Amino acid sequence: PIDDLERRSDDCSSSKLLEEMCEVLSHVDVPMEPACSFCHEVRVSPNRPGSLAAALRNASARTSLILEEGVFVECEPLRITQPGVSLSSATTSMAHVVTSSTEPAGRCLISIEAQEVVVRSIHFEIDSGNKSESPEKGAAQNSVCLSVKGDANPEVIECSFTAKHGYGIEIRDSSSPSIQNCEISHSSCGIHVRGHSTPVVRGSRIHHCHDACMKLSDDCGGLVENNSMEDSFEAGIVASGRSTTAINGNSLHNTTGCGFLLLDSTTVSCSQNEVVGKHINGVQAGEDSDITFQNNKIIASEGSGIVVHDSARGSFFANDVKGTKMAGVGVRDLANPLMCGNIITGGQGSGVVLVG
Repeated sequence: PIDDLERRSDDCSSSKLLEEMCEVLSHVDVPMEPACSFCHEVRVSPNRPGSLAAALRNASARTSLILEEGVFVECEPLRITQPGVSLSSATTSMAHVVTSSTEPAGRCLISIEAQEVVVRSIHFEIDSGNKSESPEKGAAQNSVCLSVKGDANPEVIECSFTAKHGYGIEIRDSSSPSIQNCEISHSSCGIHVRGHSTPVVRGSRIHHCHDACMKLSDDCGGLVENNSMEDSFEAGIVASGRSTTAINGNSLHNTTGCGFLLLDSTTVSCSQNEVVGKHINGVQAGEDSDITFQNNKIIASEGSGIVVHDSARGSFFANDVKGTKMAGVGVRDLANPLMCGNIITGGQGSGVVLVG
């Protein structure tokens, strides 16, 4: 009968549709668990001293710690040892992390010893005294606000650091952090890079440092780019050891001693930097250094714009030296640099002086 034929047709259509649905579903990858099953967020309050240290001790991998607004007073060194941990402020006002008033100089406030860590928008201070005071000469050098070590590769973004009696940031042990848009101030040294570390330091301001804004030593490499370094008392950047860092597009202002002080066997390359304000020599390369220094501007040196001495070598190309009180370029001792295409104008002394 016609009714039976229609029923069989409907049954065939339903069966075909079911087969098609099964075919589609068989090609869909359905996760067995949520994508963020290992991620969780923990809010940390500053109401109790040591609350951040406790939160870090309890943090598992890929924990996000959100610091509520206020001052975190920490009595013990903070350590990030789990991979993927993030640390950030809950609001646009930076959370402040400081040492206790009874904690002596000569310690590390926070160390990062793990992979894929992110620290964002937090102020760290290892001495909460009067920041208007200059760091004291001869003060303890082993106090560190932030230490990056153990092959860690964190991102440190829009943070600020003050370590009156030591280093703002110490980078060591073959670590490779990214330091971006940070401020490091009122320290003996702003950033010290050593070991075989290869950091990227970009877009940051480093100022009011007793020794140097940045020290590069041992066999470190990496990139230092587009930073502002101001008001140091020895030099803007000191490179020594066998460092190979690329230093590009930085502004060095009021560095008192030298803009660049290049020593030992360093082979750093410096390009498109500017040395201005109060300083004696724009760049001083000595010992066995063999640097590349090109397309830089050195303005109004109280001594010389470029000084090469001892047994230093190096290539000095297309630099613009203006308004020096002494020689635009001075070469002495057993130095053997290659000079080409440099422009020396407006000086009060000689353009080039060769001695020895």
